[in-house]
Amino acid sequence: MYNISKISKFLNGTIAGNKNLLIKGLCDIEDGKVEHISCVIHKNYEKYLKTTKASAIIINHNLEIPENSSKTFIKVDNPSVAFLKLLDFYNPKPKLKPKISKNAIISEKSQIGKNCFIESNVTIRDNVIIENNVTIKSGTVIDSNVFIGEGTFINTNVSINHNVMIGKKCFIESGTVVGSDGFGTINVDGKHIKIPHIGRVIIKNDVLLGSNCSIDRGTINDTVINENTKIDNMVHVGHNVVIGKSCLICAQTGIGGSCNIGDNVMIGGKVGFIDHINVGNNSIIVAHSMVYKSIKSDSYFSGDPARNHRDRVKEDILVSKLPKISDKVAVSASAIKALRKK
Repeated sequence: MYNISKISKFLNGTIAGNKNLLIKGLCDIEDGKVEHISCVIHKNYEKYLKTTKASAIIINHNLEIPENSSKTFIKVDNPSVAFLKLLDFYNPKPKLKPKISKNAIISEKSQIGKNCFIESNVTIRDNVIIENNVTIKSGTVIDSNVFIGEGTFINTNVSINHNVMIGKKCFIESGTVVGSDGFGTINVDGKHIKIPHIGRVIIKNDVLLGSNCSIDRGTINDTVINENTKIDNMVHVGHNVVIGKSCLICAQTGIGGSCNIGDNVMIGGKVGFIDHINVGNNSIIVAHSMVYKSIKSDSYFSGDPARNHRDRVKEDILVSKLPKISDKVAVSASAIKALRKK
């Protein structure tokens, strides 16, 4: 248990309430737990301030504390960031001591940096450069001519094919394949002939790849994922795709070949892109959308086919009213016929 004053100091916050309160751990805001701390990260959660069982709550400096509240509050500049820090504070990740397993197969032509942790059954082939403080878990295979930047973490059973560049402080989850050949064929005499892919995959710094993703190499040009982009589980990135900085791409999204995704783009789950699509910066594409045409910057698209979300909602409302409109038209037509008979 930690004193709330110590927690507040760690978060660089200000206490309102019992400064001697002891905290066992973290809890959600909806139900909460006694002697636990929670957080209000969005206006939608402010309604729980009076009902939650949490003994302490992290809030924004500007949020008004309910009158006669028995809770203790820590006021901070950014509650979301503060809560993330607390998650690490209460649940620190075990530190792996630098070690290279004797059961790892590492080519003598490759270079391994300082303080690396490489587990058993890892295979590292020729001309691989691994910088300092890299972690590679068991079952991972790294093919020839690969570069892995400092501080990157590669989980179990990852396949990194030849000519791949991975930046610093990246995280690659289990089962992901980086640098597989793209899906490209030509038809010769009625047969599909596979096109060789000689491009690379370039992953910049601070990129997250979730589990069971597939990142295809370029045909000739490179497939590129830029800094700070986070990709969820089971996402397919086709050949020659370029993804901008700080994008969020949710699970089961498929991005066709040669698409260009701008910076700060948010893509919901199960979104599909045909090939050669351009998506402008700061755009949002809602889950289950199907993108057939390029999208301008600062757009908000949804549906199949994907189109401007507001326009689509208006059209859906109009369509839902068609039966009533049809009934009114039928009644009006009957009235006109009756008048004509008179």
